[in-house]
Amino acid sequence: MRHRWLWGAFGAGALALVAFLAWVSRDLLDARAEARFQTHLRLALSRMDQRFSLDLATEARRPLTDYRAVRALEEDAYTRGMQKIEPREILTPSPLLEGTPDYAKIHFEVATDGVFHSPQIPTGAARDLLVQDERQQKRIEANCALLDEVATAVDPKAMLPQVEEAEKKTKEQAPWAKAAKSAATPTSTIGTLEPVWQGERLFFIRRVTLEGQDALQGFLADWPRIRRTLLDEVRDILPDADLLPPAPHHSDTRLITLPACLVASRPAAGLLAWTSTHALLATLWPVAWLAIALVGVALKRSIDFGERQRRFAGLVTHELRSPLTTFRLYSDLLAEGLVTDDEKRTTYHKTLQRESDLMARMVENVIAHARLESGRLRLHPEAVALEALMGRLEPDLQRIAAKGGQPLVVEVRGSGGLTTDADAVRQILANLVENACKYGRSERPIEVAADAGGDRVTITVRDHGDGVPKDVVRRIFQPFERGHRDETDPTRGLGLGLALSRGLARDLGGTLTHEAPPGGGALFRLSLPGRY
Repeated sequence: MRHRWLWGAFGAGALALVAFLAWVSRDLLDARAEARFQTHLRLALSRMDQRFSLDLATEARRPLTDYRAVRALEEDAYTRGMQKIEPREILTPSPLLEGTPDYAKIHFEVATDGVFHSPQIPTGAARDLLVQDERQQKRIEANCALLDEVATAVDPKAMLPQVEEAEKKTKEQAPWAKAAKSAATPTSTIGTLEPVWQGERLFFIRRVTLEGQDALQGFLADWPRIRRTLLDEVRDILPDADLLPPAPHHSDTRLITLPACLVASRPAAGLLAWTSTHALLATLWPVAWLAIALVGVALKRSIDFGERQRRFAGLVTHELRSPLTTFRLYSDLLAEGLVTDDEKRTTYHKTLQRESDLMARMVENVIAHARLESGRLRLHPEAVALEALMGRLEPDLQRIAAKGGQPLVVEVRGSGGLTTDADAVRQILANLVENACKYGRSERPIEVAADAGGDRVTITVRDHGDGVPKDVVRRIFQPFERGHRDETDPTRGLGLGLALSRGLARDLGGTLTHEAPPGGGALFRLSLPGRY
């Protein structure tokens, strides 16, 4: 009877162990599948934005005269006898008359009087001259039907304030918004190209001023074709993906270039790879509890690793998607010769330089953190006086503060020296100053103070902003920790700076701590061994 009870307890324990391992294994597989899915999702968003951004910039740069069936040439022209023809004396058909881009059904213009025009529908003498065969006649008839469809959906008096309000909300990092400026003339103004859903129709509309009168120009998008084209770009990684009009519960998967959200289902994770392992563990009763403890520790580390992978993939792809889209668009515009104005070319080059500096800084932190965690970070200590060290580092810190729009003062107190890696100290202080610019903005300068006293050297970086929230203080040195900020927060960063800085300080034999000083703000104290 006693043996039967023992065997029953043994069987119950073995079954419980198998059930437990099956449950936690599914959680592990789900975490890894979720990390892979999030990576594919961010990659798909990036591909779609890059695919459509150049088309959108082309439309934003379209001249006002393209919206007339017949337009006047602005440049000088000459007859065969070399007689000069003055500008605007020669008329030529609009480039939109012969063909509409794939992403548009029809272009149109409407003033506040409610009269709609289209460059694809010539009227009067222009129609008699330009329409010469039955094929062209049928195309114009089809365009007339499309223009009637536009007229029923677009109320210019109601839509004009809507477009003006959307212009105010358009962010400065949208590269196609700046492209519209180059298409304006001294007697006209052109607003940004704004997407507007009217029922199931998608319009792209801009506000223009023609000789003092407001009007709307834009096109009716071929949404089914745009949707099909963009989804084809990501079929290899998200075969069941779909594009839908924006909804609040899909705001984190919204495209930058289109008012649409990417929707995809994550494939379920299976347990087949774990079956033999479970069976083996279930037979090892003498070491079952030890196995549970070891598996628990390994599982926690694996889940933490998977979570870090997911957060890393989400943050890196999100932070790099906007500068990469801008970089791709601006480089395409410059390479194709679409930017002819020298001042605009200079502005575009400065933008490319700024975005490349930002990406280089992110990549530098990611590589340094990876080397630090793997133990492959090599330090090169050297004996240096504190005043000389700060003199070498101050120009870099001033440059970072200037880019962040913040003043910075550096003060060295006391004399002494230390043996340390100057590049590692530079990276620590650069991260601290960069964070102070991002999160501690105020009218007062960022203060960097270095003090050599006794056998320790202390360098503090203080800002006068709002400080670190109390519920975040304990987590600020964890990798990829950004406090309460999510992916929609405009503040750029991966949440690696403080984790990397503390790790570097530890490898240098020192410490990095946070304090809440009197008077508000945040203070970070770097303490290093102060000896030659």
